[in-house]
Amino acid sequence: MKVSSEQKREAIVFLCYLLLIGIDTVFFGILWNYYYNARLFSVNSAIITGLFLIIYTSFAKLYSGFDIKMQRIQELVYSHIITSFMTGVLIYLVTWIIKKEMPNMLPIFGCICFWSVVSVLWAYWTVRLMKSIIIPGRALAVYDNLIAYKNGIKMSSKLNWRFSLEKEISIGEGLDRIFDELASGLYNFVLLLGVASSERNDIIKYCISNDIEICVRPNIGDFLIQSGHMAQIDHLPVMFLGRGKSGVFYLGVKRFLDVFFSFLALLVLSPVLLLTALAIKLEDGGLVFYKQDRYTINGKVFSIYKFRSMKENADNGGTEGIITVQNDIRITRVGKVIRRCRIDELPQLLNILKGDMSIVGPRPERIEAADIYQKEIPEFKLRLQVKAGLTGYAQVYGKANSAPYDKLQMDLYYIGQQSIVTDMKIVLATIKIIFMPESTEGFSTGIEKETKGDRK
Repeated sequence: MKVSSEQKREAIVFLCYLLLIGIDTVFFGILWNYYYNARLFSVNSAIITGLFLIIYTSFAKLYSGFDIKMQRIQELVYSHIITSFMTGVLIYLVTWIIKKEMPNMLPIFGCICFWSVVSVLWAYWTVRLMKSIIIPGRALAVYDNLIAYKNGIKMSSKLNWRFSLEKEISIGEGLDRIFDELASGLYNFVLLLGVASSERNDIIKYCISNDIEICVRPNIGDFLIQSGHMAQIDHLPVMFLGRGKSGVFYLGVKRFLDVFFSFLALLVLSPVLLLTALAIKLEDGGLVFYKQDRYTINGKVFSIYKFRSMKENADNGGTEGIITVQNDIRITRVGKVIRRCRIDELPQLLNILKGDMSIVGPRPERIEAADIYQKEIPEFKLRLQVKAGLTGYAQVYGKANSAPYDKLQMDLYYIGQQSIVTDMKIVLATIKIIFMPESTEGFSTGIEKETKGDRK
């Protein structure tokens, strides 16, 4: 059996995973037995070690800790530190249940520190190894507009060890010109950026036939199609599409979880809420809470609750008043702290109890901003197929200042993948981005727009 260079690289990547998991598991097994278990190789020992393996691997995959082909060293390290912390907390709780008494926290804390140090060394060594064995692909970028072109340049600069962007061609030059370029044999990687589906499909078929790897920047239609379901009618495969409609069971369970966890969070976080309210009041004597009209499911308008993080009457009516810009001078000193830690969003737990919002869903846009976006991007209203959320896919995998078109795509992806499991993944992944500075960055200069030509 002939093994390709790509298969060899995949095997090396898998061995790197096993190395990290093996080291962490062995260390944990020895430490847990020594401090918490009277007998080595007992049933409890086997169960707890197996449970550790499952929990650690699950969190590492959730937080992209194994995505060494796409993540930078610092991103891998951050992912594994969060993984180590979450795993340690859960294992400590399980140990508490097994022991039927509160166990010593220091051994688990030592485990977390050890896993974190190992992850730093592992990430540095593994990324260096991957860069040494991966020969950057020679990439051809095919684009359809200026925005797509800029996205391609940005992507290639972040993944310059994965592929080297050799040339860019506009789809306007014609498919024959593109096929002639690919036929030269100079490229083994193609970036398709904003290309219409009819032309894009022809290029994809050509690339697959000629063993050329492809990276596609999806269009809105791609996310709408992925929410459909396949059926076999007679001897023909058929796809059914429609407006995002969740099942009654899913909606019932989701509503129960929304009420239960929002009420629980309000109880547990009540000291934080009280201290935040006091700090806001002491700083300038103004109102503690801030209300603002937002859109939720089917365009329904509701008042969202937030801790006030700006000066009172900060909105000036222009686009600068609608959107928070980077280093916004309207933000108060207390506001900077609570925005960085997302504490200003906690009063929205009341919105969840009222039923205006859910824990997971597209973030509700301010009406003035949403109306501007919808003029530029008519499809933007497709986000309103489901109830707005406290956190969402776009918040976890995007940024606060992600372009409206990018947010729309991520929200449509979530709408097509709705399930309790998906919601749980997003909630757990939210923990990772809470302390990432880039996730709370404001816009550089107010509302950023894309022209219809740019979105083609």
